[in-house]
Parts: sequence; structure tokens; C-alpha cells
Amino acid sequence: MSAPSSVPGLGEAGLVAADAAPYETLVAMIEHELELAGEGRFADLGRANDERTALMTALPDPSPAWALPLLQRADMLHRSLTMELQRRRDAILLEVAAVERAQRAAHGYKPVSFRRPRFSSSA
Repeated sequence: MSAPSSVPGLGEAGLVAADAAPYETLVAMIEHELELAGEGRFADLGRANDERTALMTALPDPSPAWALPLLQRADMLHRSLTMELQRRRDAILLEVAAVERAQRAAHGYKPVSFRRPRFSSSA
């Protein structure tokens, strides 16, 4: 039997497609998470991350050598996901800073209230 066709450069490895399926699923899951992050769908991203974590705990440790190309692809995608999340985080922090600046500016336009001196009638 030959290696799964989606795993480049494996040649004859005595594998069936089912052997590579969990690793291919891992790659697809991270691709999906990257899409969700790009769309700002963070609630969906959290659920997808939980599903990926469950899959990863089911993978053999250590992983077979033939899975290395898929694991390298998954790692590259995960790095891209991390960068996208950092970019989104930075954008959110910039927005929060802009809101805080606007609040301080608005506070500066608050009318000044003068208190009248209080006099005691008993004095």
C-alpha cells in the first residue's frame, strides 16, 4: 500500500488513509481556527480550540515518523494562528485606548459646578 496522497514525499510506507486521517483532520481544524480568528469569531474559535485539543490528546505519543509533514504543516498553521490572534489583540487594545482617550476628552468638557459657600444660621 502507498502512503496517503495528501502527505507529500512519503512514498511506500505501508499506510492506509485512515492512519493519516487524524493528522489531516488536525491540519483542517487549525485552518478553520485561522479563518475564525480572521473573521473575529472568538466564541466559535474557543469551541474549535476545545475540539482540536481533544483530537490532539487522542493522537499517539510519540507520533509516527510518516506524520511529520502533516505535523509540520499543523505547526506552521498554528504559528500563523498565534500571529493572527496577536494582531487582533493589538487592534482591540488600540480601540480600548481610543475609547479611553475619548472619555477623558469628554470629561474635559464637563461643565464646572461651583459650590455656594454654606453659612450657618446659628452663628
